[in-house]
Amino acid sequence: MEHPSTEFHLLCADISVLHFISAYFSIRSSVRAGTSGNVERTQQRNRRMNQRIAIIILTDFICWVPFIVICILHYVEVFDATSWYSVLSMVILPINSVINPLLL
Repeated sequence: MEHPSTEFHLLCADISVLHFISAYFSIRSSVRAGTSGNVERTQQRNRRMNQRIAIIILTDFICWVPFIVICILHYVEVFDATSWYSVLSMVILPINSVINPLLL
């Protein structure tokens, strides 16, 4: 069975990033639309929400970048990363899934 190409992995990463950016702006606009009453309290709540979303995006970035870099280095034949795929797929990337619910 042939392994997915690096282009496929990069496409998946791009789609994930676009999804998070879209979710960020969607949440931000819904929070702004639903604000009423105390402006200071609303601004504080918005800052906390923005910080949480930024932390989630940062942790996703930190978890995915090593995988993407290794895929690119493997693709350009800098080194054979075949043994790294299982480590990254079974250890590093699931950490991202575990961390996200804890951040909310």
